[in-house]
Amino acid sequence: MLTCIIRDKLCYKKLSAYNILSLLKNAIVIFFVFGMSPVLSSERGLLNSHIVGYQGWFQCPSDELGAGWSHWFRANQPDIQSVTVDLLPDMHDYDEDEKCKTKIKLPSGKTLELFSSQNKKTVDRHISWIAKYNIEGIALQRFVVALENESGRKKYNRVMQLMKQSTEKFRKSWYVMYDISSANAKTWADTIYNDWKNLVESGIVGSSSYMMHKGRPVISIWGLGFKSRPGNPEEVLELMRKLRALGVGVTIIGGTPTGWRLLTGDSKEDAAWRDVYNALDVISPWSVGRYRDVVSFNRHLEIVKADINYVYSQGKDYLPVVFPGYSFANTSNNPTLFNLIKRNCGLFYSNQLKGLLSFERIKMIYTAMFDEMDEGTALIPAVSEDYSETMAGKFVQDDTKNCNRDPFAYLKLAGAAAIVLKKQQRNDAIRQYFRE
Repeated sequence: MLTCIIRDKLCYKKLSAYNILSLLKNAIVIFFVFGMSPVLSSERGLLNSHIVGYQGWFQCPSDELGAGWSHWFRANQPDIQSVTVDLLPDMHDYDEDEKCKTKIKLPSGKTLELFSSQNKKTVDRHISWIAKYNIEGIALQRFVVALENESGRKKYNRVMQLMKQSTEKFRKSWYVMYDISSANAKTWADTIYNDWKNLVESGIVGSSSYMMHKGRPVISIWGLGFKSRPGNPEEVLELMRKLRALGVGVTIIGGTPTGWRLLTGDSKEDAAWRDVYNALDVISPWSVGRYRDVVSFNRHLEIVKADINYVYSQGKDYLPVVFPGYSFANTSNNPTLFNLIKRNCGLFYSNQLKGLLSFERIKMIYTAMFDEMDEGTALIPAVSEDYSETMAGKFVQDDTKNCNRDPFAYLKLAGAAAIVLKKQQRNDAIRQYFRE
């Protein structure tokens, strides 16, 4: 309820005298319970924040929506031949009512168990980990292609409601990140606008946990300007105009190609895309797969520095992307993508974080992703036991075992980056939190 006082632009109902009195009473209670507590991470915005992407697309047959093994297996067949993930989650910390049993046996003799993003307890658990490791916020993926049908909307609306509840509970922040991959080329922009309008009018965006940046709710649109994604400059500019005209204001993050600034590589080359990129509030170029080791990352870092010089000269913000590793063999049916970018005991991820943090003009970081098991970029604990011969070419063994690392090592690295981002003297903090 206090959201209506703090964010008056997001209130659509007139308050009666009784409601106002009620709000004041709530404010007094909150003051005495929490005292001078820190500002909610949602109010701090993106500045000095570490954001993690959250897919939230995994399902089990026992879910209320009954969508089968979405994103775990093809054709709802829970066997090793049908698997579509390259990493398997470590389920030790989950309760029994969060575990979905499969037909796969691990070398230890145990049955492989998985989780559902539709389970309230599981989403609570995930957000509690984010809170524990001091990560500020979550970019909740919302796939436009799924919003174009009723079952898809139900799935992602359910996850969104759970995200809202959990982030309010743990005092963390989140925002919607629309992904336009595979979306209808004729209707994608209207789908985003209508969905966002509904989120505003239904009060989702008015949640105390919904991220505000520079006083405006954050919305991210991923895929703008990619050669392989829908949309032309006129459509995108019109969509941004309509979003900003809704009355609540918006901070628009653009998930763009790496080559956005020069219109090269993965970016569409039409010069009109410069108008789109310049109209965004935050530029966030996609980097997954753009480098594989320290040498290629250092080359990429020079691109980041040039990007930032340009973006800051335009009065905009810049949200660089990092990732722990990459493997995408099972979903793609392409064995050459198996463990393509190795984690190297966390060094690949920590080197990226240190490289960005050492450049003090970096004010925010995005990690892809918290729970992306399909492409093997997940931060959450993964199975680390030795695989049998039949499983070794199917699943990437999490390296925390062989490297004598905590199963939560990657979340700890993400949390360390979140802490360092807030430090005045970053070099000392980097040495403290990123000791080899």
